[in-house]
Amino acid sequence: MKRPLVSLLAALALNSPASGQSAAFEVVSIKPAPQNKKELQQHLGKQIDPAMVNFGGVSLLMLLTQAYGLHSFQVVGEPELNTTRFNIVAKLPTGSSTAQVPEMLKTMLWERFRLEAHQETREFGVYALTAPKGVPKIPLKSASDDPAPGRGLPPGTMSQAADFINQYQYLLQLSRPVVDQTGVEADHIDLSSFVQPLLNAAIAAKKDGADAMEVESAVLGAVQKLGLRLEPRKASMPALVITHIELTPTPN
Repeated sequence: MKRPLVSLLAALALNSPASGQSAAFEVVSIKPAPQNKKELQQHLGKQIDPAMVNFGGVSLLMLLTQAYGLHSFQVVGEPELNTTRFNIVAKLPTGSSTAQVPEMLKTMLWERFRLEAHQETREFGVYALTAPKGVPKIPLKSASDDPAPGRGLPPGTMSQAADFINQYQYLLQLSRPVVDQTGVEADHIDLSSFVQPLLNAAIAAKKDGADAMEVESAVLGAVQKLGLRLEPRKASMPALVITHIELTPTPN
């Protein structure tokens, strides 16, 4: 049985593609991701090329951020957005490019998940991720070093690194979402070398009986060891407000 999160009137042009003008996948298969953690990790991650896209264990929140180019905290909706996960394989039309994938994802969300949403500007209390010395202590990876799903994170940007922090915010006990303001333009950063020390610091602090503030302090210290800082600031940013989305997609 389908369960809507919230159901309101459709808002602006975000809620449906313009007739005859929307980019769309040629074929899309959407299946529920395994509930078993071990099985989920065997097909976890994303692969995008000019022929196919393959998302393993992807949440609705991840799909929305990919489609609209937002950080996870900029998507305003129910908690189920981050807990309901799917395995998605889609074929791109002949002659299309990977640059069209976000628009294709929007069409899929409208058609298969009945997405209704609107955009507005909101002020967020954030942590600005900065690099005081210009170069963080994080290794780079080769562009071809893209691990198989479930075997680590592919190389990425500092913006993606910041969003990974937001996805693990519940574990890291950070009181604010994180935005990248490092100015670091490298796009092959070893994201695992960035994320793992933060997770290790949080886990170690919790084992020692630390409260939420102490866990956050440990994570901030781990960030500094990487040559970075998390500085509290205010920021006005666009937000995607979800007014309706189905947790069960229409059949394949």
